[in-house]
Amino acid sequence: MVPLTDDFDKLRKAASQMTEWNGSGTNVSEGLSWGMRVLSPAAPYTDGAPWKTPGISKIVLLLTDGENVVYGASEQESTKSDYTSYGYLAGGRFGSDNQTTAARNVDGWTKNVCTQLKNEGVQIYTMVLQSDTAANRALYSACASDPSNYYAVNDPTKLPNVFLQIANNFTKLQLTN
Repeated sequence: MVPLTDDFDKLRKAASQMTEWNGSGTNVSEGLSWGMRVLSPAAPYTDGAPWKTPGISKIVLLLTDGENVVYGASEQESTKSDYTSYGYLAGGRFGSDNQTTAARNVDGWTKNVCTQLKNEGVQIYTMVLQSDTAANRALYSACASDPSNYYAVNDPTKLPNVFLQIANNFTKLQLTN
């Protein structure tokens, strides 16, 4: 996690150090929750301006490559999944020890965080990379501040263009004499 900053070198360095983990699938609700924490003025990150501060825009760009899923070490009867931010599937914190039901619960939590962010005046843009399924389209177009803020990106080389298109929505042009 990187606290709010305008140090682009620091952001680039942090992004270059990220690595994927091919276990336990996608959990957008937890990533989105951390995004909300970074934008919040409250701990654990305290650099965010108060919600709905005039003249300050808070924007979330949510990028995912899949549907929320809970799986992994399912052959381990004692855990039924890889360890996640919610613990193991068998621990009951997903509301079920059934993988499909647990994943739908994570969808519900994702919707809840999106609603909380939108209620605080945050603009949300959602991008789905190579996974434009009906389930993702329904979840992430509803999560976006406006359904037109949902982007299905099939070609990863098109992502920079999508980011530029989104940036143009909130970049102000100033003319001076």
